[in-house]
Amino acid sequence: MKIHIRKLFVAMLILMAVFSLTACSKTREITVYSSTNIELVRKYMDLFEKEHPDIKVTYLRESVGTLTERLVREGEDTPADVLFGTGATCMLTLQTLDMLEPYEPENLEAIQSKFIDKDSFPPRWVGISIYEAVIVQNTELSQTLDLPEITSYQDLLKPEFKNLIIAPNPKQTGTGLILLSGLCHILGEEKAFEYLDELDENVVIYLSGGLDVAKKVADGEYPVGITYGYGGVSELLDGKPIELIFPEEGSGWDIEANALIKKNKIKDEAKIFLDWASSEELMNIMKDDYAMVTSKNAAQIPTGYRKLPIEQLLLDYDLNWVVDRKPEVLAEWIKRYGDKAEKKD
Repeated sequence: MKIHIRKLFVAMLILMAVFSLTACSKTREITVYSSTNIELVRKYMDLFEKEHPDIKVTYLRESVGTLTERLVREGEDTPADVLFGTGATCMLTLQTLDMLEPYEPENLEAIQSKFIDKDSFPPRWVGISIYEAVIVQNTELSQTLDLPEITSYQDLLKPEFKNLIIAPNPKQTGTGLILLSGLCHILGEEKAFEYLDELDENVVIYLSGGLDVAKKVADGEYPVGITYGYGGVSELLDGKPIELIFPEEGSGWDIEANALIKKNKIKDEAKIFLDWASSEELMNIMKDDYAMVTSKNAAQIPTGYRKLPIEQLLLDYDLNWVVDRKPEVLAEWIKRYGDKAEKKD
């Protein structure tokens, strides 16, 4: 009898071990796509995994334009479960293709309503941060070159800036797109391209990353560039000799947002991630990385800004117009200025 009991006990241990191994093999996992700069993506994904060690995150970071093209190409076969910190212009494009699943994250009431999808409830996307176009100038290099003061976009057309300006490519970067569409809002499309023809005379190259513009100006490779606000601030906080210039005409802008990808089987883990991704806890961390976050409770005047960023000269801006006109204005931009675009392998 004792032998039989011992054998039964051993068999139970074996079954428990097999069950445990089987359970462990079913890893909880999500795939996140983002257009937030890569250092911050790593930081935030690490934070999420520390809080949710049972959920593994695989992430892909691309610029807004490239990420949008990828998602449209992948369609219903995309491996992405959620979008994190991705331009609202991308969201609106995916909206028209019915690729986003409405979802109400737990902290939705704490998010300013003007930065949430207005056309659906539950919303298909929820904004977490805002970024705007700014001019950055290396003060030391500009002084050495005796360059004139910059207060507006028009100042960039002065002959003293010939071959001294770098700018973002709007086909590949959200920063480039908000610059292009912002000028179209300010001047109208026809006059915007007349302005860009003149600006092109002073531009050396159009880079494939808005943050790359800020870094190259901060490092003294070029004296002047057009980037996004907190890309410049991050270099300022790093002790680089740069100044942020908010053009007196106003700035184009975009919202970085989160969304749930529509799939046959939506993972519970994706919803857990989205609850966390717009939580007050994360917002309080993000406000040290961004000038503008969408939480009602996180307003502050950051380094490099003269007043609350939301009160800077942001344009009365129609994001739907941006999406509707994007194919035509990008095609025109590429035809005129594509030869100067940075070539990527």
